[in-house]
Amino acid sequence: MEVLKTPLILVLCHEACGAVKSAISSIQDHTTLPGHLPSLVAALAPAVNAVARRRGDPLENATKENARLCAETLKTAAPLLSAAFNEKRLKVVSGIYRLANGRVDLFT
Repeated sequence: MEVLKTPLILVLCHEACGAVKSAISSIQDHTTLPGHLPSLVAALAPAVNAVARRRGDPLENATKENARLCAETLKTAAPLLSAAFNEKRLKVVSGIYRLANGRVDLFT
């Protein structure tokens, strides 16, 4: 980032994400997925839990929340990203990729 003077990072999720869908099911059903998937569920749990009572589609809500949380993490990643973000040399945004038409909807 510092060497290339990157002005923008886009955290991009996609609709109908199977990983997020599986995490939602695992959390709601109190089940443990096989193999390495429990670590994936643990990583997605903050997003899933944050939107558990939110109106709308739970899958879309959790997918977007995960991207938003990842963007927030990048903004505070020390030392390079946080410094660039705080000095307004870097912008971090989130978006969702629409599979049906290839559109990307940006959100905060």
